[in-house]
Amino acid sequence: MQYCIYYLTMSAQTPSSKRKGGADVITEQKRRTVFRPVLDNPHTKVLWPAVSAYDGKLFVDLLCSILQPVSTYIDQKTKIKRHKKKSSDFTSSPDLTDDLPKPARPDVLNYLTLGFNPTTFALESQTSSIYAQPSYIGPTTPTTAPSSKKNSKKHPIMAVFIARSDITPAILLSHFPLLCASSSFPVKLVQLPKGSLALLAQATSMPGLGIVAIRQGCPDAGMLFNALERIEDVVVPWTEFSGSRSVYETVNIKQIVTSAPIVNASSKKNREDD
Repeated sequence: MQYCIYYLTMSAQTPSSKRKGGADVITEQKRRTVFRPVLDNPHTKVLWPAVSAYDGKLFVDLLCSILQPVSTYIDQKTKIKRHKKKSSDFTSSPDLTDDLPKPARPDVLNYLTLGFNPTTFALESQTSSIYAQPSYIGPTTPTTAPSSKKNSKKHPIMAVFIARSDITPAILLSHFPLLCASSSFPVKLVQLPKGSLALLAQATSMPGLGIVAIRQGCPDAGMLFNALERIEDVVVPWTEFSGSRSVYETVNIKQIVTSAPIVNASSKKNREDD
């Protein structure tokens, strides 16, 4: 009995064993301490402004209230399209769309930018002049958003609301902080709490809507603009080191202590032969 206990104890202490050439060979994986360098550049880190839980819920509620006319307008247009499709399926039946009045476009749409591409194009159109030098060739603005430049002169974008936690991958939203920071007009960047995408889509009847921009002078948005004063501006560190304000910053290299296995020539050759 004592022999069995001694045998089990010794076998438990054995690191590893393998059979090779008809014999049991005891091998132990030895490791060595190594230092891995990591290059840290704080100027590339852009932090989104913090939004409290109370303000996040408040922004969602106010946005849904402002976007309500958009939902009514889209629902009426969808209804007309369905009737038109139904009448085209039965050519002998009269046109059912004659009885449906054309919905009036709500005025609030002139102060809103809905979706990823329209908001990006609108922010690009009001970027500061330092990013619009003759040597800089900006992205071509498609013909689907010609009114963004016209509206940016009269009613510039004042805030961008993004359901950041509901949109993946996160790299899709990485350009919004820079666009807001480089705007010739102050633009607040607000990240909405998780679950806001579904609420915005329901409020506008636009599935997948997670980005909304509001322009200056938007009707019924007084409370929203007052709440925006509690949100800090976007800070892009590396933009502050341009022109005469440029300074030299030393490279910040960190050393991470880790370990790596020790591999001798014979064991490496044996693995290659296997």
